[in-house]
Amino acid sequence: MDDGKLRALLTAVECGSFSKAAAQLGYTQSAMTHLVNKLEAEVGCTLLERDSQGIRLTDAGKHLLPYIQNVVCACDTLLQEAAEQNDPRTRTLRIGCFASIARARLPELLRAFRELHPEIKMDVLVRGDELPAALANGTIQLALVDEARAQGFDFLPLADTPLVAVVPPDFPWEGETIPLERLLREPFLSNPDQYIEPFLPPDTPRLEVTASDDGSILSMVAGGLGAKWRPPGRRRSASTASGTKASPSPATRRSRTPRA
Repeated sequence: MDDGKLRALLTAVECGSFSKAAAQLGYTQSAMTHLVNKLEAEVGCTLLERDSQGIRLTDAGKHLLPYIQNVVCACDTLLQEAAEQNDPRTRTLRIGCFASIARARLPELLRAFRELHPEIKMDVLVRGDELPAALANGTIQLALVDEARAQGFDFLPLADTPLVAVVPPDFPWEGETIPLERLLREPFLSNPDQYIEPFLPPDTPRLEVTASDDGSILSMVAGGLGAKWRPPGRRRSASTASGTKASPSPATRRSRTPRA
């Protein structure tokens, strides 16, 4: 059953005659009559009474009229929704990423994307370990994560980002470099959402901190509670911790970081 026959019936009821309904829809009167007859054959009952006065609904037609109207309305809604899906102006790109990416790299990427596609809306979900599940269930369409969390998905490397170890200002330096093994003996401020967590050795001392922003953790580092790994990014004026850059070599070199 197609909606064309249903629309023909509704138009005939509204107009009160086949001739007027045919003229409104651009059909011949015989074609209009044929459509309604086919509809009655499909539903198995007479929907219209015809006489010299015109047409009117039978009792069965009156009972079925609300359902017919609902079907036509649903068809209209379906067509409208389908059209919007093909209209780029109604599309939304849902992105998930770590807080560090949202702070350092994502703004530039979103700005460039918006210049190319100003008609597409963008939603950003900032999370940690929850991102793979959000990608799997369709909450987000794209995740900016590390390779460890991309297991089971199509993964395209975008950048190699060095890691920086942030240590307290009074960290006991013994020279210009420090072995990585020595640094890992320091207590680390660990956040479950940090993507570096899976890479720390199991025996690395940790101070568990539930915080969604690096600023809180950096303040704890500055207070001497431990060290922290993070990608290099914008320096915060409130941070008084010193930084050391971690490279693939087994030693970490001391670098001076301006104080606020």
